[in-house]
Amino acid sequence: MRISINSQPSGFTSRFKSLRYPLMYVFFLMLAELVTCYFIHAGVLVHLFILGALLVHSVFLDDKPVSDLLTALAIAPLIRILGLSTPLMHFSQITWFAIVSVPMFITGITIARLQGLSAKQLYLTAPKKRYFPLEALVIAICFPVGLLEYYLLKPSPLADFSLQAILAPSLIFLINTGFLEEFIFRGLLQHHAERLAGFRGIVLISALFGILHITNLVFWDAVLAGGVGLMFALVVRKTGSLWGVSMAHGVVNITLFLIAPHLFSW
Repeated sequence: MRISINSQPSGFTSRFKSLRYPLMYVFFLMLAELVTCYFIHAGVLVHLFILGALLVHSVFLDDKPVSDLLTALAIAPLIRILGLSTPLMHFSQITWFAIVSVPMFITGITIARLQGLSAKQLYLTAPKKRYFPLEALVIAICFPVGLLEYYLLKPSPLADFSLQAILAPSLIFLINTGFLEEFIFRGLLQHHAERLAGFRGIVLISALFGILHITNLVFWDAVLAGGVGLMFALVVRKTGSLWGVSMAHGVVNITLFLIAPHLFSW
């Protein structure tokens, strides 16, 4: 009797093969981020090239799951292009966050609609009550995460430390960064990557999330972002909902930009 030695690895090989194009583009995005760190205009051009390549490549692929993921991945270079192209000097940084989020919302929703994704597939449904303690724990963890990120980046405060001054910026961080980025990374991208390659796809999207923090020029901040992104991804996978991690993501940014700079100003 002949024993087949290929039956077990075939699944792994197949999944790795299905990720070869997404992996290639994530690698190119990492290179683009490194270029952007030192040559901003060249970085924008590289991201523009990657954006065009992703859209064109996705059109000509016969493999629909891979094609859908590449289409969704086009949001990653678009984030950087919009962020670097907005004339920040004409707006406050808080206003800049709100302005850039508008085309990102439109793009993400358009892709989801064109691909026929439901609210459940995008993890937009509310979590079940049994997961409330897990959601609360993740939100609580993100306050010290925000303090740690402040220690790494030391940003200037974006508003005075008063309830009236931080209310509007807090809402912007909750909606325009917290919910928006979770909708893109843990909703749209994670859906396609997990469908394509299971847990490996989740790791890939978490790594991409960390890579897009390279331009902060602090290596450990990119590592932290990737790790937190993976934690969020696993929570979403468990609960089937983005709402808790969206709140947690907002708490990180509120702590980083609005609370910690005042706590440690002395």
